[in-house]
Amino acid sequence: MKNKFVNTRNVKSMFALADLLESSEEKTPGLGLYYGDPGLGKTEAAQHLCIKKPNYIYIRAKTAWTIRWMLNDLLLELNEQAAGRTERAYERLRDTLLKDRRPIVIDEVDHMLHDSKVIETMRDIYDETGNPFLLIGMQDAERKLKRFPHLYSRFADVYKAKPISADEIQDIADQLCDYPLEQQSAQLLFERTNGEFRKIMRWLKVLERKAHTNSLKAITPALIKG
Repeated sequence: MKNKFVNTRNVKSMFALADLLESSEEKTPGLGLYYGDPGLGKTEAAQHLCIKKPNYIYIRAKTAWTIRWMLNDLLLELNEQAAGRTERAYERLRDTLLKDRRPIVIDEVDHMLHDSKVIETMRDIYDETGNPFLLIGMQDAERKLKRFPHLYSRFADVYKAKPISADEIQDIADQLCDYPLEQQSAQLLFERTNGEFRKIMRWLKVLERKAHTNSLKAITPALIKG
């Protein structure tokens, strides 16, 4: 398989959400939420976004994050010195973002919801700086975030990642595979993987090896069933 990143509909939707947040003006919502079931490629899309947009910061929330730990993690990602006291860390992060607007992607945002003070501190930073934050979460992230109405009202948009369709599986295979994927195989692969991006990629790698081993010219439905 070719080592290439494929822009699925989910990826394109994440980029569109990021563009919306970047264009947000003062006093308009500047937070975004991108969430969905496991295995749909959310983290891969977020990391790709930050590669394509070098001014973006990517960080993964930690299960045991405290306010100070979160603030210092963000400071380090911004190449700033961490601070010992929470108050000083907050001031340093606020001042840094006021000087240099850097959209921040926080993956696994569900980990921030164990302590309301952690997620609310992120909201305080946003309120004081207007700096965009794109939150990436699991399938229940929107429902959980609605428990924080003052935060939720600041979302410019919310997008739920969708399963990869049979047509998209065909497109992914066309771009990545050395062996063509027959149309019926794409539908069968969708049924076997439930459209989970991670499973699709694993299946395609295995099927290519099998096609090569069996001297086939294409990835056939029989190969998948076998």
